[in-house]
Amino acid sequence: MTVHDSDTQGDQSSPGQDSDVLRVPIVGDLEPKPDPVFDNFESAIDAINRLAEDRSFDFVAGIGDVAHKGTRVQYEAATEILQDLEAPFYPILGNEELEESTDRFFEYAKTWNDDPSAIPDISYVKTANDVLFVFATASKNGKDFDEEELDWIESKLEAHEDLPAVLFVHAAPQNVFPEGRTMQTANFDRILSMPNVSAVFSGHSHMSVHETTTYARDEWENHHVHIPGIERTKVGDDHVPRFRIATIASDGRTTVETYNVDEDQFEDEHEVTFQLKRVAVESNGD
Repeated sequence: MTVHDSDTQGDQSSPGQDSDVLRVPIVGDLEPKPDPVFDNFESAIDAINRLAEDRSFDFVAGIGDVAHKGTRVQYEAATEILQDLEAPFYPILGNEELEESTDRFFEYAKTWNDDPSAIPDISYVKTANDVLFVFATASKNGKDFDEEELDWIESKLEAHEDLPAVLFVHAAPQNVFPEGRTMQTANFDRILSMPNVSAVFSGHSHMSVHETTTYARDEWENHHVHIPGIERTKVGDDHVPRFRIATIASDGRTTVETYNVDEDQFEDEHEVTFQLKRVAVESNGD
């Protein structure tokens, strides 16, 4: 299995993978508030490393908000933990990182992988096993995309029109989850309506998987999955640190599991399965 950045030369290989299965833990909203005590995140990384002994992971995706207010003390504490992560880590930026400069983000992000260029920009794409992964940072408060950013996402989807696409964004699109906060980008539908978009993973709202809607399907048959916050639940009564693991088979069948960090176990009742789209590209007759 090869994961690579489709906009640069060269591949980033992940050893020991099943050639027909992708496994991707997804974490989000890591930032402890106000003190830089990342106990939940450290436990989550320990769990991911331990689980990888039986089920190798291709990479870990982050949907934003690593460091509260982008402070150095938060980045330093998070980086110390991330350097123990055994799989590559590919995050986007959330509203917390964007309270400071992107230069500060990259100062630390270049140390999170063996290859300092593994995170090439605030938004980027990678492909693996014939799936396109779009890591899309919204520069306006980490939540809202401007027209130039929408054009960029659209161009990447069009350039890989033969591949089903999975999007990582910080805030969920409008009209997906009835609870929590969403992006205010009014025309994100232009992205969701593109034929190869299949799934969108988002966070930001810190919603409880027990008390709120955290999986939905939109009118274009895209699958939306909320990533619970590693730190504090904002929507719901009780906080439990959780992350998700997406397993994508070669036929596009996708299983998303939920891992309870406190109890150190999967929660079968929060597992969802769906099918990535089979993309049909018209032939020009040649």
